[in-house]
Amino acid sequence: MNIRTDILLLGILTFFSACTVTRPAAATGADTQGAAPLEIPPPDAHYTPRQLTSYYYLYGIRAGSIYNDYPSAMAGFQTALEYDSLHAPSYFELSGLFFPTDIEQSLQYSLKANEIDPDNIWYKQQLGRIYIVSGQYGPARKVYDEIARLAPNDPENYRYLAALYEQTGYPYAALTLLDSAEMRFGFIEELSSYKRQLLIQTGMIDRAIEQTELLTRNSPYDYRNFVVLGDLYAGTGKETLDLHAY
Repeated sequence: MNIRTDILLLGILTFFSACTVTRPAAATGADTQGAAPLEIPPPDAHYTPRQLTSYYYLYGIRAGSIYNDYPSAMAGFQTALEYDSLHAPSYFELSGLFFPTDIEQSLQYSLKANEIDPDNIWYKQQLGRIYIVSGQYGPARKVYDEIARLAPNDPENYRYLAALYEQTGYPYAALTLLDSAEMRFGFIEELSSYKRQLLIQTGMIDRAIEQTELLTRNSPYDYRNFVVLGDLYAGTGKETLDLHAY
């Protein structure tokens, strides 16, 4: 697995484990739909439609997050949508319930949440990562362009977006993005290491050496940077520097 794939998959796993009610990997869409949910307690008779939406949505959150009762969670979110068909949080949670066993259904729910609330960063992150898992890197890159615009101070967004630019055949655009991130945030080891990898892949060895020297100065206890630096020196015929690096 290469560094780009590591970056993308780590982001997917981190997001879906932290932000939504997510079923265990062993569960399937059919499992969730086929199991009989527990009976939902009746709400107060005087609740307004808005209150009923919140009631069933919160029931879904509690059923899934506390009791791991995913059929009941799904029933709660779907009932919330019967009272408010534009309730974006319910679409968001339903998308999480179907991920990753039914990617198409997960995608449709996520698209609906983003249609209703297009500036919600969590919804966009969910959509982008569903596209990544399904191999749709072009649409994922467009979503992450929007994410970087909405949250320009999060360096992780630059890392994922750069990986997507590389994945879709634009390594130089990825490097430009990482240069911008370095100017904005200063030294961040993960971004700097990825930038070095891209510099090596694109044949910009002198810049790769400069980047590796930066890594050795800022992360002096990581021997791997010195190994890479020695290899780069050796590749350019700088034997004295090669020995010094080792």
